[in-house]
Amino acid sequence: MPMTASGNEVRHPPVSRPVPTAADMEARLSVDVDRPIGHVFECTNDHVCEWSETCVSEEVIEDTGGVGTRFRILTRDRGCDIPLDGLVTAWDPPRYAAIHLTGAQFDIDVDYTFEEREGGTRGTQHSIVRGKGMTRVMFFLLGWLMRRSGCDAQRKELDGLESFGEARG
Repeated sequence: MPMTASGNEVRHPPVSRPVPTAADMEARLSVDVDRPIGHVFECTNDHVCEWSETCVSEEVIEDTGGVGTRFRILTRDRGCDIPLDGLVTAWDPPRYAAIHLTGAQFDIDVDYTFEEREGGTRGTQHSIVRGKGMTRVMFFLLGWLMRRSGCDAQRKELDGLESFGEARG
């Protein structure tokens, strides 16, 4: 674990996180996986399309082995394909990873924090979705309704990660 000059443990996130506005959708959820932290980190970051119901495909464009790695991901939501360009913005295995996704209608900042717990690992996903154009207006006007739907979808995704991580064991 990284330490400060005074010997205190560095707390994540190690990079500055975007500050959400009233027109953004923000969610933070956790899942407990009965597997070691390194295993859960690897499943979360290297096998997204195997546990995520929305991920159709993922392609690494430039692999730097961490921060700066660029990739493309194709997601599908209610029958609509959504291509996103991704960039790894923080990488501290097995405790922390963050990415920035850019799409035509919205951008997403997602970070994952992993903590050891008795018998396994707690993974926490924090995401901020920033709409563009009319999507931003919709987020602002209907955010209260969309946030609930987004949290339900995020819970379903993390449940998929839990099932995949434990089965892959």
